[in-house]
Amino acid sequence: MKILRILAAALTFVLLTTCAANKAEPTPGVTDAPETPPDQEMVWVPEFIALPREVTDLFRPMMIDGAVYFTMSVKVGTRQSSNPNSELDVAAGDSRYDIFENQVFKINPDGSGFERADTFPAIYADDSLLSPEGFDISPIIELGYAESELYPLGEIEGGRILVANRANTEFITLRLVPAKSVKPKIELTMAAFTLNQNIREAVTEFNRVNQEYAIIVTEYNDIYDTSRTASVKLNTEIAAGVIPDIFALYMMPYDTYANKGLLEDLRPYLDAETEIVPEIAKLLGTS
Repeated sequence: MKILRILAAALTFVLLTTCAANKAEPTPGVTDAPETPPDQEMVWVPEFIALPREVTDLFRPMMIDGAVYFTMSVKVGTRQSSNPNSELDVAAGDSRYDIFENQVFKINPDGSGFERADTFPAIYADDSLLSPEGFDISPIIELGYAESELYPLGEIEGGRILVANRANTEFITLRLVPAKSVKPKIELTMAAFTLNQNIREAVTEFNRVNQEYAIIVTEYNDIYDTSRTASVKLNTEIAAGVIPDIFALYMMPYDTYANKGLLEDLRPYLDAETEIVPEIAKLLGTS
């Protein structure tokens, strides 16, 4: 919550001083391909479906016959430790430990009808049903969600695409609508080598609730990259005038960026912020 408040404050007040002035210009003499008339453009809009609180995981979700099946670890009892004198038992003051079991559950795409599956569908063992191909979930990834935690499940009523988000144990649908029916948001670009989980959750929560702004995240580190490789990628874009509005500074050469005047000094904004978290204000020396 603290990180979210700081991020929200930063998004309200912080824009890099050189961002607007350094946008890339179109190449002279190049004719763009014919554009789709604005009144015919269609865009994918994500909608979020909260699941019951009892759903604490969405492991291996698959959609079968209109229902989503998944496994979840459930406490089924306790057992006496075979070594009651172990340090762990002494520290806990008890010689019992909990027993968990993976069980199969099913739920409707709208989040209703959550129940334990009485029978384990034989078709569930078919891995081709896990994240079927052919579905573009980039509109969700752009909002800061980790691709590795998203499982496209297939098409549901109304031509919508159903996606399971294991990280937040929720469903997300993508609905194709006329672009003119969607209120455009001001896009704030965020550059990161790798987003840690706290920042990722703050970004996705901000994008979910804010009606005016949307943070579009680009992660420059992939699984095979080093921070040096990611730095080269980002610096090349900056040199070309493509400068992000926000930097997630973890592992970045932030001192270099500050010396080049790419970063805005947040202290004046923090000094003017009356609701800043006191612990953060002390840490930054603004109290």
